Amino acid sequence: MVTNRSGVQIALASALVALLLVGCGTPNQTPSPSQTPTQSTTSSTPQTPTPTLSADEQAAVEAAQAALALYDRLAADPTADVGELTTVARDSAYLTWASWLTEYRGNGWVGRGVQSSTLLSTEPGSDSRQWIVTLCVDNSQTDMVDRDGNSVVNRDAPPRTVGVYTLMQDPSMFGWFVTAFESAGTC
Repeated sequence: MVTNRSGVQIALASALVALLLVGCGTPNQTPSPSQTPTQSTTSSTPQTPTPTLSADEQAAVEAAQAALALYDRLAADPTADVGELTTVARDSAYLTWASWLTEYRGNGWVGRGVQSSTLLSTEPGSDSRQWIVTLCVDNSQTDMVDRDGNSVVNRDAPPRTVGVYTLMQDPSMFGWFVTAFESAGTC
């Protein structure tokens, strides 16, 4: 059976984001919109602007990336406890990732490699404890293989996808959790 590389990539990206958010952030701090710095016009080398992030914003981004890292680790180790996802994800994000990992394990599939991500944007959510983090997730160095070591990933799937992660801060745990994610095309 061939699985959709984009779904595997988004799942891995989402897991990484949630992991980075755990344990970071300041409770009850109101998020501020991302600032977009201006590029220098005197440089002969093109520069990519680096956004200035608030502490909570940075914590949310790191939690999203940490979630991706945990997902990679859990996909690579079929004996690891899928319940570890609760340290980085909740709600629909947790249910989806746990379901995917359970399916992979049932099929005898194992993840290989590590996803990387680049921050595209952040925006405040519906309340002061929520951030929406958009990442470009690069899955070009990852694979999912069957028991015989054969790839089950659709090779026509794009190597980089946009993942939009909703993160919520839990003040009682001083941590951030991915609560929802969606794929939003390629990057």
